[in-house]
Amino acid sequence: MNEDLDFKKITKIYNNAMKKMAQKITNNLEKEYKFAINEFYNDYDPWYYDRGYNLYKGFKRVSKRGYLKSDNGYMSGITVSDAYIGNNPYHQDREYVYMRSFSKGIHGINRNDAIGRGWERLREKHIPINMNPSPQTLIERQYKQIIKKKNMDELFDECIKLELR
Repeated sequence: MNEDLDFKKITKIYNNAMKKMAQKITNNLEKEYKFAINEFYNDYDPWYYDRGYNLYKGFKRVSKRGYLKSDNGYMSGITVSDAYIGNNPYHQDREYVYMRSFSKGIHGINRNDAIGRGWERLREKHIPINMNPSPQTLIERQYKQIIKKKNMDELFDECIKLELR
């Protein structure tokens, strides 16, 4: 009977630690997403268009809690999609804007797009170059760091210690 109680207690500690770990991973990914988008917006201050800041809305957490229970344990993370960014003030296709901004790091009209559009005189002075690396690349790099086994083991140890207090 005593062994059953210990097993139940250990299982509860483990499950709570896994929930905390999933929440921390989601929180870290959300933080990294916002950091990457902030870097993108800080990379260039447009003078010829009004910025909508819609990329900040370009992700959703797996749930408000930061985790979902699954058959294999707990899922965590964020989903990144152009479907979340809403409309832009220029009525351009969301996917087009998202791919250029998020995936490629292009601000508004880039230098190559300016040729032939009456922007030639501004081409060298005012039209921004692409942010390098793009927000997507920044997030992917951080994701790889977050999920490294060593980092996951440290995070799990931290969560277990919190449960054992």
